[in-house]
Amino acid sequence: MSKQTVAAEHRRLNSLFAEARAALVPHDRAAAGRALGNLAAALAQHFEREDSLYYPPVASLRPGDAERVRGFAAAHARFLGQLEEVARRVGEKAPAEASRVFEAFALSFAAHEAAEEELLRSIESEPASH
Repeated sequence: MSKQTVAAEHRRLNSLFAEARAALVPHDRAAAGRALGNLAAALAQHFEREDSLYYPPVASLRPGDAERVRGFAAAHARFLGQLEEVARRVGEKAPAEASRVFEAFALSFAAHEAAEEELLRSIESEPASH
């Protein structure tokens, strides 16, 4: 998975984050549920690709980054749990709380994306060894 591929996926996810955020503002439970469902499905697919295709080779080939990579993978389950919490708050008709939890989740995920992209930049900037 290249830096460009990951960055493109992150941009796609960012648009889904924006859609979910917009659906939470008017407190339309049906629209929020759809937007959160779309985001959850896209995140699950994204995380599956990273966890099964990208992280294992990085951890194997770069032992110094193995702990960092394991941390990225562990964060994925937490992110999906946070998104479930947002959906639960929407279902409980607690829109302000749903928005608060969503914003905390979005900030945490943005930091995660930035850390992943930084790791990719460091990998791609290394000289190739023969």
